[in-house]
Order: sequence, then structure tokens, then C-alpha cells
Amino acid sequence: MMDRRHWSLLAVAALLIGVLSLLFVEIDLGMEEVIPQNPEEQQIPDPPETYGEGKILMGD
Repeated sequence: MMDRRHWSLLAVAALLIGVLSLLFVEIDLGMEEVIPQNPEEQQIPDPPETYGEGKILMGD
């Protein structure tokens, strides 16, 4: 049987795990929000869609 000390330790440990997991989720969400806000830093060149006299490569 667990006495009051064990229950309080278990509650503190569970609370600490919950707080830390929420903290890491917030950090992950914050990092994901930063990336799309700066499109100027990540310039992806447009793929060449035409060749020669305007033929589209993805077609025929």
C-alpha cells in the first residue's frame, strides 16, 4: 500500500512530465511558425517548365 508521500511523489512526477511535454510541444509549434514567415530567406528557384520554343516538359 502506498502512503501519502508516495502519492505526492507520483503526482509531482506526473505533473513535471506533463509540464515538460507541453513545453516541448510549444517549442515545436513555435519553430514551425517561424519557418513559413520568412520566405525571403528560403528562395526556391522555379523549376524550368518550358524548353526551347515554349514546349512544356511535363506534357508529351
